[in-house]
Formats: sequence, C-alpha cells, structure tokens
Amino acid sequence: MTIRIGYVGVHIATYYAVEHGQLTRAIDGLTALADELGFELVARAGGVMDAEAAAAAARDVATQHLDLLIVQTAACCMGDALLPFAELGIPLGIWATPEPRDDGDMQLNSFVSASIFVSTLRRFYRDPKPFKWLYGHVEEDSFRRRLQVTVQALRGRRALATSRVSWIGGLAPGFENLRFDQRDLHHRLGGATVLPRELRALVDIARQFGDAEVQQVQTEMVAAARAVNVPAEFVERNARVYLALREVCTQDGANAVALQDWPEMQSVYDVSPLLALCWLAEHDGIPSAHEGDVLGALTMRMLGAVASKPTTIMDIAAIDAERETGLLWHCGGSPHSLADSAGVTYEFHSTLGRKQASGPWGAVVNQTLAPGECTIAYISDDARSLWNFRAEVFADPDRAGFDGDRGWIRGFRHAGLAVPASDLLETVMTTGQEHHHGFVHGDVTEPLSELAAWMSLREIEPLRYRDAMQRPE
Repeated sequence: MTIRIGYVGVHIATYYAVEHGQLTRAIDGLTALADELGFELVARAGGVMDAEAAAAAARDVATQHLDLLIVQTAACCMGDALLPFAELGIPLGIWATPEPRDDGDMQLNSFVSASIFVSTLRRFYRDPKPFKWLYGHVEEDSFRRRLQVTVQALRGRRALATSRVSWIGGLAPGFENLRFDQRDLHHRLGGATVLPRELRALVDIARQFGDAEVQQVQTEMVAAARAVNVPAEFVERNARVYLALREVCTQDGANAVALQDWPEMQSVYDVSPLLALCWLAEHDGIPSAHEGDVLGALTMRMLGAVASKPTTIMDIAAIDAERETGLLWHCGGSPHSLADSAGVTYEFHSTLGRKQASGPWGAVVNQTLAPGECTIAYISDDARSLWNFRAEVFADPDRAGFDGDRGWIRGFRHAGLAVPASDLLETVMTTGQEHHHGFVHGDVTEPLSELAAWMSLREIEPLRYRDAMQRPE
C-alpha cells in the first residue's frame, strides 16, 4: 500500500530560496526519505511565487491522487498562494525551515510565512482545514520522525478507506455492542465496504474442494504447530474452511473477513474454524476477525497497515490494579507469528462444547504472545472514536493465563503519559468500550493519534479512577 506524497515549494523573488538551494535540497532529501519510509514522491521542481502560479500548479496536483501535499515555505510568500492548494481537499503538510543565519538582513522568512499559512487554514475557512506542520531541514532526525508518523497514519487511513470486508454469518448472537451501520462506516471511513454472506454458503464452498488440495493445506497447517492435540478431521475441516474463505475473498474482492465462528458453525459443520481464520491472516495476510466483528476486522486492517506487522483482536479478560497488569485473551484466533518462542499448539476450543454431549470442537491456535512493546486499539463507537494505548507484553512466571491466545500486559500509556491500571479499568468500563481490542506488536500510538486527527475520530481519553460513578462527556 504505497502512499503518494506531493511537494511544492513557494517563495517570492526578493528572498533567497534559490540562492540557498531550498527547493533542490528539499526534493533531494524527500526522495531519499521516500525510499526509506516507503512512499512515492510527486515533486514539482519549479517554485510557486504567487496565487496565479499556485492555481496552475494546483490543477496539476489535482490529477495526482495524492494522500498528502507538502507545501514548503521555501522563503517568504503571501497567504493567497496557499488557497488553491487548500481548496483541493487533499491533506496538507505545511513545512518551514530555520533561517540560514540569525543576523543581518532576513534571508528566507520561512517560519513566519508558514505561520501565516497555518493560521489561514484555521481562520480563513468557516470549516478549518486539517494540516500537519513540519519544521526543520529535511536531513534532520526530528523532521524524519515527524514525517514517518504521518506516513504511517496515512497508510492506516488508506487501509480503512479501501477496506472490503466479507461479513459471513453476521454477528455472533448476543453481541449487540458490535452492531454497526454500513452506511455510516462507508461515509466515516472514506469508502469502506461491507459484503454480507450466508454462513451455509461458505460451508457449501468448503465441501466442494478436492481431497488433494485440502490435504496439502492440512499438511502445511500441521507443520506450523509444535503439537496437534485434536483429531485430524478437525484440522481437515479447518483446511476446507480456509480454502472457502480464500475463495470468498477472491469472489468479493475482499481484503478482510469477519466470520461468525459460533454457534451456527457448529450446527452446520461441527467445527470451530479459528484455525482457518488464523491461517488466512498468517498465510494470505488477510485480517480475519471472529464473532462476526466487522469493526474488529477494520481495526486489524488499520493496525496492520500502520505497523506493517500481523495483528489480532482479543479481550481484556482481567485487570489487576494491585499488580498494575492486565490479561489479553481469546479462544485461539490469533496468527501464529504473534507467538513467543514456544510456538503454537492446536487444541480443542476451551469453551465451546463443554458440558455438551456433542463437544468438544477444534481446532484453535493455543499460544502465548511474544514479549515486547505493543499497541492496543479499536475503531470504536460505530467508527466515531478511536481507542488507543501502549502497553508491554511480559511473561509472568506465576500466572500462565487462560487456554487459547493470551498475554499479560503492563506499563499502560496514552499520549506518552502513564495510565495506572485502575484508570484503565475506569476508562474501559465507564466509556463502554467494545469488548474486543485490536493488538499489534510495537508502539504505533502516535501514528494512530494522527490518523484520528485526519479522520475526525474522537480519541478516547483516560479517566481517573473514582469510587463515585462517572458520566463520560
């Protein structure tokens, strides 16, 4: 998913942008960063000096399908030169550079001009235009870090806008908190599409595959596990479901899946399909959510694009305020590559089928998450809000966690500030967060915060714990 970033430098002739090589320095540096950060640069070589030239340049820019347009005040320029670019509706970066010297006659006046530009975006328009400010020379690490956050945020935004989710079987019964409006998602996320499918139709497709094709997938599945503790028939059925999911994605042009993995699946096919979901995510890179959670599938697609790593959704099954820890857990639906050095085993589902004569069912992927920094996030509240905090997965020698996929977490932070476990508990419960939480290794909370700003999502702020009931704003 390549992000396209445009560049144009503005200045007037009575200043010294040309003499100080402002435009060539910027283009050369951005070209190097494009290779490093993984975006495509569309740069205008000549500078823009007035509103008329800006209008001509904007007409060219409008055809480039940009995710971001960086307007550099290479030297002093009037605010009317910004307006044609602002009218395009493309996310804007406003870039200023330091002066080449701090005495004598003014050489560039870059920062003051950028200040005029950003205040124009805030004050001139009735609905202020969103923008990201940039400051410094292109070779500086601070500039690189700030641009990197933007590139990651725009990847997530593009991933959401281009999402096509095969929604198979609808929601698992009783999960009213995961309901959504397809029209709202399409509008708020810039084009995301949900494609409903019947669960029985998926099973019909699964049964049509030949034994040789199924056996090949089954063999690969078995080879990926440290141990297989379920009958071979359950792995074989998961192989069939995986092939059917892949076929549905091909037919739908889908790049994400939300599957109702219980209870109807057990009625029509006598299997828990979590291994199939894991394999689709692991083998094909298609985010796959259980329980029919479309918002979870969108969250996984967003996290995968921002972090360039495998993702999953899990529950926060416990919060221990005294130990300052929490437990991420689910029944066994996470990709194999999230596991620690012990790898994965295939087991019966730990809750489906117990106390029932027809159970247990399999196969699920049993694993402990690899230790390290992580991000917990979710596109919440019918795509109006973003849940977003940093934590650390760690191994607790005294507590293994529940069977399935799990990991103990600690060191909670939001917007760079520590969040006590008691505050996390207060926030989850008082704000009524959905019970699913997207997970990815690595701290990408800053890009997610920027994504929320670009998309006008309300970022959930931590609440301080109180014994009194609170009502969130």
